[in-house]
Amino acid sequence: MQIKTPENRISWSENLSAWLVWQYADVVNVLNDRRFSANAANFEHQTVQLPVEEDVSSSDHELVNRIQKPLLWSGEQMRQIVENKCLSLKKKNSFDLQKDLITPSCNILTLLLTGCDVKGSEAEKLIENAQTVFINVSDHGRKKAENATVELSNFFLHHINFLRENPGDDFVSIFAKSNQPVHVLLSPVIQMFVGLSTSLPLLLGNIMLSLLENHDQAERYLKSQKASVSELLRYAGPAQIVYRLALQHVEIGGHQFRRGDRLGLLLSSANKDKDVFINPDILDLERKAVAHLSFGKGIHACLGAPVIRKAVEIIPFSILSCFKDLKVDIANISWGGSHTISGITVLPVLKNINNL
Repeated sequence: MQIKTPENRISWSENLSAWLVWQYADVVNVLNDRRFSANAANFEHQTVQLPVEEDVSSSDHELVNRIQKPLLWSGEQMRQIVENKCLSLKKKNSFDLQKDLITPSCNILTLLLTGCDVKGSEAEKLIENAQTVFINVSDHGRKKAENATVELSNFFLHHINFLRENPGDDFVSIFAKSNQPVHVLLSPVIQMFVGLSTSLPLLLGNIMLSLLENHDQAERYLKSQKASVSELLRYAGPAQIVYRLALQHVEIGGHQFRRGDRLGLLLSSANKDKDVFINPDILDLERKAVAHLSFGKGIHACLGAPVIRKAVEIIPFSILSCFKDLKVDIANISWGGSHTISGITVLPVLKNINNL
C-alpha cells in the first residue's frame, strides 16, 4: 500500500493518527532532532511520562558504530548465492523473479549474515515469524505478531549468548562483542533479521522492475553498479513512512507540534520532492549527489545500510548478467508489504527464447 502525498505541507491523517510530514527539508529536520522520539512513537500517548529529549547513550552510539563498520563478509559469497539460484532457473522459459529467485536468495543471505546455522523447518519457522511480525499490523493480526516476536526473542537470546562464546563473521557476532546486556541487543538484532528477510526482497524486486522496464538505465547500471546504488535506493526504496513522537513543543515547517503529537514522516514522498530532485519520478542513474532518505537519517538510521547497499550493487547485476533478455509479465505483477514498507511480491518474467 503506497501512501498518497498530501496536498498540504503538513496535514492530519485520521487513519494513521499522525501528522503527515513529507517535504524533504521538514523530514530531515525531524529525523535529526532529538526532541522527536522514535522509541516512543508507537506507544499510547502518555505525555506525562515522556522525556524532553530522545536519550541515546554513548553505549548506544558505540553499538551503532560497530554495525556500520564493514563486515568481514565477502561480496563473492553474496554473488554465489544468487548465481546458484539463477542456474537452477536457466532451463525455464518463465518464472517468478521475486518468489523463485530474489526472496529465497535473501532468506539464505539473512541466515548467513545473522550467523543462524539452522536449516529445514527451523529456518523456515524463523523466516515465517519474521514475515508475521512484518505484515500483521492490524488489531486482528497484532496477537500473531506478538507471539512471533516472543518466538524470535527466545531464539535470539540463546543465539546472542552462543555467538559471544563462538563468534563468527556476521552481524550478530559484532553485536555480541559489545559489553551491552543481551536484552539490550535483542531488539536491534530482531529488527535486522526481520528487515533483511522482508524489506530487502521488496527493495530488490522494485529495483529489478525499474531496470527491466528501462533498458538504457539497466545498461548504465551494468557498467557502473556502485555509482548507481544511491539513485536506485532513492527511486525504488520500499520505505513509505516512519513515525516519531514530539517530546517537546516544536515548530517544523511553520507548524507548531505539541508535546505528545505523533508524526508520520513520508520517506518515499521526500525522496520525490521536486524542490530537491529534478524530474524525481524518473530513474536517472547519472543523477549526482543523491541524498536519499530510504535508510532514514540521524541516530535511528537503518543499521543494515552497508549490507543493503552491497546487495543493491551485486544482486541485480548477477541476475541481469545471467539472464540477458528478460521481459516482465506486467499484467500479473502483484504489490504487497505493509503500510510502512511496500513493494513487488510477484514479478513474473519471460525469457526471450530467440536469445537463449
